[in-house]
Amino acid sequence: MKIYNSITNAILTALLLSIGRETHSKVNTSGLFDFRYQDAEMRASYATGTQHTASPNFTVGQMTLFLDGSVSEDMFYSGEIQADLFSNQVPQEHNFKLRTGSVTILGLGNQIMNLEVGRFNTVQGTFVERRLGLDNPLMDAPLAYSYRVNLDPDGGFVPNGEVRNLSIIDKQMVQTGMRLFGNVSNTKLDYDLVIHNNAISNPKATNTNNTMGNTVKLTWRGDSDSRMGISFSQAGYMDSLNNLQDPTSAAFRGPRIGRNSEAEYKQTVFSAFLDQRWHRFDFHSEFIDSTWEAPNLARNRNELSATNYYAELKYSFTKTLFAAGRYDVLDFDNRTYQTINVTPRSWDFDVNRTELGMGTYLNPNALAKVSYQINSVDTPVAIPRDYNVISGSLTVAF
Repeated sequence: MKIYNSITNAILTALLLSIGRETHSKVNTSGLFDFRYQDAEMRASYATGTQHTASPNFTVGQMTLFLDGSVSEDMFYSGEIQADLFSNQVPQEHNFKLRTGSVTILGLGNQIMNLEVGRFNTVQGTFVERRLGLDNPLMDAPLAYSYRVNLDPDGGFVPNGEVRNLSIIDKQMVQTGMRLFGNVSNTKLDYDLVIHNNAISNPKATNTNNTMGNTVKLTWRGDSDSRMGISFSQAGYMDSLNNLQDPTSAAFRGPRIGRNSEAEYKQTVFSAFLDQRWHRFDFHSEFIDSTWEAPNLARNRNELSATNYYAELKYSFTKTLFAAGRYDVLDFDNRTYQTINVTPRSWDFDVNRTELGMGTYLNPNALAKVSYQINSVDTPVAIPRDYNVISGSLTVAF
């Protein structure tokens, strides 16, 4: 019977392929390969943005395939298929997955707006534009995108065991939904309006909350070498605890005290950014403030907050040789949380990161980089968590 089913499936597949589909779209393909070496001190861990403890290792950090093409003069599609060790919650999984896939329609509403639907790059923050190895002059992402905050059952703030490994903006940097974007009346002001599933810290492909999220971004382009802007996002990162089908299941852990939202627990993010290019300098900075509603907090102080600021500078000695540095701060609020301790303490430890690096283009499609990262974690002296990381990589576009 199994042989019969296999033969039947093979015949049906062959028929479908032979029939084909007439199309006027030409598919463009390209790819990116990223090979890395990293060596970190023992206290480095995946939770703090690196992927191992103490052992030097080689990894294929990223393998990415890009697809795009035009459906018509005013419609095109694009997608990204990725195997990414550095964005997986389970570091040893290398399975390919669909990172993005969307269709964009241009010139709607009398040519004043554009529409993108599907799964696309988040509009919150600007590092998404430099996330790939050829565009990022350093190795890691800023702390807002890479540091996994202590918002899980082990920290005592949420009893839902499925909420783990969240950063302010998930390292995949994607949103699933609908995006309207364009220019405001032929001025230097651009806008993005997005309705999407889930919060940007937990951007699952399907909505796991009772309501949709929304993100707004305004960008002022001063000239070809400068821009600045602000963005705001709010969405549920965790569904109401009342909606868990079985509160006694393994997904439900820890204490249940404090406020229980009937809808969902929201993440709210505000950010501002500045990008500037001057002669041989490229400067990027962001300020990102995030709050999460948490069920195991008192009603009058039911939010946890974290603030990130970073400044990144790149200097090009020649067209092929550059040096770069980034100073990065992630600051957590300091209040009393009765689920952990009756004395004031941060719900997570403040982090300062300095990263310095150099890179050279071996040819227009190949970049070799080295970097040294210093991480200072504000913990008591008895439990030090400071660590350093040295990295090297080769990124090739094909």
